[in-house]
Amino acid sequence: MSRRPFAFPPKKRAAFTLVELLTVIAIIGVLAGILIPVGSKARASAHLAECTSNLRQVGVAINLYATDNRGTFPGALYTGQGPRFRSTDVGSLAQTLDRYLPSSTPTNVVGAKMQECLKCPAWEGQTRDVTSTSYQLNVAPTGWGVSPFGRIQNDITINPPMKLNQINSFDLARTWMMIDADEEWANQVTPRPSWSTRVPEKPVHGGIRNVLYYDLRVAQAPLTMTR
Repeated sequence: MSRRPFAFPPKKRAAFTLVELLTVIAIIGVLAGILIPVGSKARASAHLAECTSNLRQVGVAINLYATDNRGTFPGALYTGQGPRFRSTDVGSLAQTLDRYLPSSTPTNVVGAKMQECLKCPAWEGQTRDVTSTSYQLNVAPTGWGVSPFGRIQNDITINPPMKLNQINSFDLARTWMMIDADEEWANQVTPRPSWSTRVPEKPVHGGIRNVLYYDLRVAQAPLTMTR
């Protein structure tokens, strides 16, 4: 008669105690508190870098346009410039530079395109209207006597755009051409632009704004920079 092997009684499965469970939850909370701000900062840095790259491409496109048009700036242009445009638009930088910029994409509006180089990702995440202004253009850097991009009103050109060699009277390296649009910035502009209520309330990059200067350099300007 064979003997049955001795069977050990099954071990009881150890359970977490309440103290252990609370400890694990606390550790997860601490890690989340560390990782979430790090992720937010990394995302903000990526948005800033993409916006900077976009503005550089816009500067290159303006220079290429001028080269093809006997040294003349694109224009006449409105001060508020956004990413959406149609081929029939007047006063639109996106429309004027379409052939010189690499990435315009169709939209769900018939005949309308979106120019990615004029769509800062930080702006896109905060704007109240993606068809509105993403950048303000400095069309009168030293007063209305000098309008490199010309003047336009109600789709009618008041002054034609100027030539590159006509703007040597002011400091190109210190004169801004385009800047991030937000309501705080718009409040400094006189008269207050009509697009001011449709842009982000605060600067989209936090304590700085991205700026394209007339020498085609891109830099980050502090919020203390005035109009």
